[in-house]
Amino acid sequence: MERAKITIAYDFICPWCWIGHRNLEAGKALEDLPELDVRYLPFELNPEIPPQGMHRRIYRRLEFGSWTRSEMLGGRDFAVTRRYLNLTRSLKIS
Repeated sequence: MERAKITIAYDFICPWCWIGHRNLEAGKALEDLPELDVRYLPFELNPEIPPQGMHRRIYRRLEFGSWTRSEMLGGRDFAVTRRYLNLTRSLKIS
């Protein structure tokens, strides 16, 4: 069977990227699918986050419009442990 090539732009601190990665890994276990050659490209989803980070509740309100909407989109169906009291960090290296 021919190998499938996948290139993924991945922000390594983005929980949605991690969820997608987990789903891809689960899909690899399915039968009758081609072998995958996966290549990850680094991507910074939010370059405007200051280097010192931003309180996650504030960030998610700005990103999703409200805390309630953020909660609705928060990954409940993916067995993700959410830590909203943490900081959302930047990966900028000076």
